[in-house]
Amino acid sequence: MLPFVAPLLPVSTASSQIKAIYAEMGPDFVRCDWARVRELCTPDFTEKFKDGKVKTLDPILKDYDAAMKSMTDTKIKIKPTWIKVHGKTATSLVTYEILGTSADSAHHHLRIIGSETHTWRKMGGNWRQSHAVENSTTTFVDGKPTG
Repeated sequence: MLPFVAPLLPVSTASSQIKAIYAEMGPDFVRCDWARVRELCTPDFTEKFKDGKVKTLDPILKDYDAAMKSMTDTKIKIKPTWIKVHGKTATSLVTYEILGTSADSAHHHLRIIGSETHTWRKMGGNWRQSHAVENSTTTFVDGKPTG
């Protein structure tokens, strides 16, 4: 009987490819590199917020641009909790933390933490985020939670 030899698996699995995209997204947002963020999303990307509103990519990036420009010393960490791949689609749960200082004269310390569920599609050999659902978001100003 011949010994069993496991087939070689590709070095880059879908899960590791998506993790690499998350590692890139934080710095892309800090740099306001919206062209790169667009490349990481499908053209029909949408996000559903806790209040039930759904936005497409253009208004979302406009909001992020204003937010990033209102902060200095910004750091963004995005951490996937899990990634489940289903052929050419995937879902993931991420937590994120945004740290920064308000750019106004008060120089408030800002911290935003939250969780989102993401949907991914493989398009043209690349994974792209197609949908996001806001699960939770908490904003802290000078260590105190807001509204």
